[in-house]
Amino acid sequence: MSIVLLILGVLVAGGLTVGGVLVEQQANTSTNKKLDILEQALVDFVKDQNRLPCVAPLDALPASGTFGVELAAGGCLAATATGTGTSRAVSGTNIVRIGAVPTRTLGLKDDAASDEFGNRFLYAVTEALTTSNLTTGFPAATVNGQIIVLDRAGNNITNAASFILLSHGPDGKGGLRHLNPGTLTSPPVACGASTNLDVQNCDVTIAATTAANLVTFRDSRFNNGSVANQFFDDFTRFMPKFRLVSAASSTPSLWGNTGDNIFSVGNDNSTTTGLVGMGTTLPTALLTLGANPVATLGAGELLQLGRTTDAFLTAADGTARGIFGTSSGIPFVGSQSSHDFVLRSNNIERMRITSAGNVGIGATVPVNRLAVLGEGTGIAQLGSSGCGGNFVGLTLGQVAAASCNSYTIASQGADLFINRPTGAALRFRENNSATNEIFITATNHRMHIGPIDATFTANPTDQLEVNGTIFANNFTIPSDARLKHDITPVFSGEGLEILAGLNPVSFKWNEGNRADIGLIAQEVEKVLPTAVSKTNSGFLRVAYDKLILPVIVAVRELATKFEKLSADFTALAQRQSALEKRLAALEAENAALRKEVKNLEAVGVKN
Repeated sequence: MSIVLLILGVLVAGGLTVGGVLVEQQANTSTNKKLDILEQALVDFVKDQNRLPCVAPLDALPASGTFGVELAAGGCLAATATGTGTSRAVSGTNIVRIGAVPTRTLGLKDDAASDEFGNRFLYAVTEALTTSNLTTGFPAATVNGQIIVLDRAGNNITNAASFILLSHGPDGKGGLRHLNPGTLTSPPVACGASTNLDVQNCDVTIAATTAANLVTFRDSRFNNGSVANQFFDDFTRFMPKFRLVSAASSTPSLWGNTGDNIFSVGNDNSTTTGLVGMGTTLPTALLTLGANPVATLGAGELLQLGRTTDAFLTAADGTARGIFGTSSGIPFVGSQSSHDFVLRSNNIERMRITSAGNVGIGATVPVNRLAVLGEGTGIAQLGSSGCGGNFVGLTLGQVAAASCNSYTIASQGADLFINRPTGAALRFRENNSATNEIFITATNHRMHIGPIDATFTANPTDQLEVNGTIFANNFTIPSDARLKHDITPVFSGEGLEILAGLNPVSFKWNEGNRADIGLIAQEVEKVLPTAVSKTNSGFLRVAYDKLILPVIVAVRELATKFEKLSADFTALAQRQSALEKRLAALEAENAALRKEVKNLEAVGVKN
């Protein structure tokens, strides 16, 4: 007997489980049908009124005069009060009204206001799309849907839904539920943990609010009870504005997909008749993709992508993916995968950008940021297309033709050439500073090194000018007699006189206040004019190497005088030596006489 009861218990339990599943499936099907009816009613309302209806109070009972009636006839203006049982969500410029479906305004039965689980349907609508504009039809192109709908992973399905219809599903979380024919739950059924996916549609309140999060809803119904907080059983219907406009159009599109218009051919503007639009009712090119095409058709424009945000056109083969589009207002073309991007002409590769960013022209495997390979008189040329006087450019490769007036960096054999066009200077700069550069002048091939100032101008006087210090082991000057003629001695007898006219001084340069020693050119010019010259800027300068010549002559003059003085000194020395010898003889003679006198004096005394 116990076994029989056990079997009966299992059968009854299983029957109840299957029965419950069937009941829920039937409720799901009926709820979806009701959502389809509500969605179509909204589309029909737009056709008739050129606007979407405002929301009705969520907490109004069927016996109430406000049940299923929009808050304000003519739509929700900014000044329209929220009223009991509705809310107004504000997120930046996005403003969304939230409440119940205005079933009576839509001409539907009262039972259309609730799903098959005993909960009120939720209706959220973009406030700006509830006002009528009968002169231009449904609200202007500048007004778009402002409701955000996410998939189950939290990614945007759309950020521009005009409206959303929502059933809170079998669990009813977030919904207002009938307890009996005369009352509702208040507040709504609790949402549960904040991580539960139901929470995204569960944060509705029947109190007026400006909470920004209420403009966002979640779609993609799924049930994964094996993972914590992964239960989601809501039903939704929503439409971006372009779909709503297409669905509400009095002239149906040429093609459709189960009632949701996805193609549009032309519109009421005769200038666009026959143009095909996908995602837009205002195509401006032969084929327009997206909801924001440009207002004016370009000449010969066949395909146009139009969006208020970034727009892309991709081509993929399962491995690589090429892309053309706009990003942050900037057009671009390239690869969207980790593959090289190649440009071709005549179906031959001409340029390659590797996935690492290296660019090759004529190089299929560029290992540097830019690799240019090829043959001919020039591998690369920058500038105008000719060789005229106004040509400015750069030619890389072999030496350009003699008649080509271009800047050229080229190699020929083991030599490297840096060429400039006729009539142009060749300049080397640091930090693009024109005041501190090395340049070779255009007309006389003179080189300047160092800063430009009042003394050292951009018009060098000599073949090499250096505004600064030169450090070198040696300097030589050509002086071979075979290179000279009309050779004549100079400064004969004038060396000491010239040197006497030079006045070494210490001083400071006006440019930079640098201390130095030297001569004054004006003073040198008076005694040695050949050592002084004038620069192109009008300043005098001294050729210090030429001061060596009067020094040589002066040394010779001193040597001659020294030789004469030396001879005079020798003669005087000889004379002095003779006098000294004579003096010694006289002194000896004098000593002898003294001795003799002394002897005589001695004899006289004795006598």
